[in-house]
Amino acid sequence: MNRSLRRFSLFLVVMITACAGPSNISVRPKGEVESGLHLEALAYFIDAKMMEMKGQRGAAINALRAAIGIDSTSATLYGSLARNLAALRKYDQAIPPARKAVRLSPLDTSHRWLLYKMLMEGIKDTVSAVEQLEAMTQLTPDDLRVFTPLLQTYKNQNRRSDILRVLRRISEIPGLSTRHNLFVAENYVRHKAPRHAIPIYEKILAEDPNQSQIWIRLGEVSLAAGDTVRAHKVFRAGLSQFQNRVDRNTSNLWRKLLPIYDLPGRLDGLLSESPCDTSFVESLADIFIMVAQGRETGLELAQIRSQQAFVLLDHLLQISPSDHATLGKKAGLYLSMGNLKAARETYRLAITVDPNARYWLGIARTYIRERDLNQAVKILKRLFGEAPPKSQLFPQIVTDLGWAYTANRQVSEAREVYRQASIARPEQLHYLLLMGKTYTMEKAWNEAIAVFEDLTEGVEENSNLLRDTLYELGHSYERAGRFDESVDVFLRLLAMDPENHQALNYLGYMLAEKGVRLNEAQDYVERALKGDPQNGAYLDSMGWVHYQRGRYREAMDYLVRALELEEARLRQIGPTGSTEFMHENLAIIHDHAGDTAHALGDAIKARLHWKRAAEFDPKNERIRSKLQSLNASPPSGGQ
Repeated sequence: MNRSLRRFSLFLVVMITACAGPSNISVRPKGEVESGLHLEALAYFIDAKMMEMKGQRGAAINALRAAIGIDSTSATLYGSLARNLAALRKYDQAIPPARKAVRLSPLDTSHRWLLYKMLMEGIKDTVSAVEQLEAMTQLTPDDLRVFTPLLQTYKNQNRRSDILRVLRRISEIPGLSTRHNLFVAENYVRHKAPRHAIPIYEKILAEDPNQSQIWIRLGEVSLAAGDTVRAHKVFRAGLSQFQNRVDRNTSNLWRKLLPIYDLPGRLDGLLSESPCDTSFVESLADIFIMVAQGRETGLELAQIRSQQAFVLLDHLLQISPSDHATLGKKAGLYLSMGNLKAARETYRLAITVDPNARYWLGIARTYIRERDLNQAVKILKRLFGEAPPKSQLFPQIVTDLGWAYTANRQVSEAREVYRQASIARPEQLHYLLLMGKTYTMEKAWNEAIAVFEDLTEGVEENSNLLRDTLYELGHSYERAGRFDESVDVFLRLLAMDPENHQALNYLGYMLAEKGVRLNEAQDYVERALKGDPQNGAYLDSMGWVHYQRGRYREAMDYLVRALELEEARLRQIGPTGSTEFMHENLAIIHDHAGDTAHALGDAIKARLHWKRAAEFDPKNERIRSKLQSLNASPPSGGQ
């Protein structure tokens, strides 16, 4: 087939395809061939398109120039020539045909886009580039793609008045979507013209008032202007759309509102409102309580928020003195602040109105905090017998009763609670884990192993519970003298959770205690210390690794640091806290320090550490034997 016939065949294909297409074609299709293009010029154009598709830009340029030589009235030919030249970064040559395309077809924005990009990106002629953008905004005033680069250019040139002019034009586009209205409003705010944003935000909210983020932005405009009165009004109006709920959708609205109530007189103003918006006041009190009890809240802020909550709760109780829900919240706030007597009295007031199990649970917790465990157990035991297993309070009652029994050294009773709970709620497998732990408290290792082995098979899909179960199983194996099985379990746990510093320390200490694989032991403990460098038990483990390797001075350095940390922790707990575990831990560290001092030839320090170990663990015959052996030897002391 000769070249002319090939061109003509391709032309027929193009025409047939066009005729077969949909009938609703745009009146002015962008970038298509004009209907009056000379046939020979069209053939060159088709050749150029084929070359362009093959990446042969130079050949395409030559074909387009030949086509223009035949027909110099086609904007499409000039635009295609400009595009191919620009692809080769020949912008100086590309811009003249691009301008020609615009002159020949001034209403076709595709040619203007091409010229804009060459002017802007090619020769950095921002003045001429902006002219093209401005022209396109006139041709297609509803095409926001044109406005975005125009705004960016004006921003780069610090032309604020032009930015505001463009934003005003966009805002006047009929039927502008919420997203585009928001785009305009945010740009007004960004360019320090927030008063123009206000009516746009209000328009959006008039159409859909359930947009919490828009309420926030509207309020922020007032805050930025220092108008806290208006901001307060806006935020409350927004919250009222959500019935003053406290949830994920409203959390940021509440977060913006809270600091306003730190201003002088603002909370008093709320309390003086008549009638009182009790729904809002209740929710605000809840927010204050949540912040006061938050883990990340500092002591000073917690005290401020607690006091604000008390003020609101007292105001609500003036309106409705017998509102047991408000009394319950106030009692809970007293409990969190450690005012146990006031908490108990207030819970009892709530109970006179409604003998709710939640309030009795609160009273039990006041007794737990006072270490009056018998009173706590008495209440919790009754609640445990009465609470439906599917109730929201049942897990809390089980946890508190089990803890109270354990703290009161009634371990078998705690185990029975967990056993019954596991029967009542068989899907809650953590009750079996707690039951197994009661056996470890009694050093009944074989019974503990039986529970943990069975549980391991049932918690394969629960990674957190599986990790806890494996740890307890590995611990029980080790204490039962099943060393190899313990190592295997801890290695399985570390395969799941390589940075589990508790498991790393336990495995490292086990190996050190056996005096085997000491390089591995040191690596495990070093990794544990990276996770918790101020952990006295981990420092003790590292000291013992060094001891087993004969590095006694390094060992003593770690053991001294461990003792300093653990003794400090013991002092912080105070006389009413649970210290049994800490006493056991300190006995071990002092024992290790005594062994290390003895290895260094310092009998005086060895005696001091072993005596201290015996004080923390008076039933330990091994430590007593060391002291007796030392007393029978001639005294010696380190330098």
